Amino acid sequence: MILHDATLTWSGREAQRHSTGLVTVVSLDTDARRAPLVWRAEHLPHTAERLVAAPAGLGGALVVTLNALLYVNQATRLALPCNALAHVDAARFTLLPASSSVPAFNLGAARGTFIARTAALLSLQSGALLVVRVDVNGTTACGFSLRHLGRAPHAAAVVSLPN
Repeated sequence: MILHDATLTWSGREAQRHSTGLVTVVSLDTDARRAPLVWRAEHLPHTAERLVAAPAGLGGALVVTLNALLYVNQATRLALPCNALAHVDAARFTLLPASSSVPAFNLGAARGTFIARTAALLSLQSGALLVVRVDVNGTTACGFSLRHLGRAPHAAAVVSLPN
């Protein structure tokens, strides 16, 4: 799974180019020296910074942008705006309502990992710790719920270890 930009942009060109990010999933075949495309999620905000890979039972990944949290997999595109500056293409993503239990926040420099099949832990630059639960209906992701867990020094990395 690779997070990249199709076309480079910068803040002076944001009005013309703001959804230039992509997640590309390839299957590496080292024997044949090929990497066939499996699926692709396009039109992500250009502020996408990092991927948090979901466990095999859920699949896909959380995409952390400066102002929104996204979930993408082969069939689903969900977006949760985290503050008023979030810009997500509503035609390509299912926009979820902002959480009333967690005040607006910025995801710049956030670190995260999945700690359960449908739950991820995010450490924000502000020191806030959030649990992000991906709501599923059968095997399909259909929403997020956020819960403020507490505060801690900003983490340089967040990993989960197997039991």
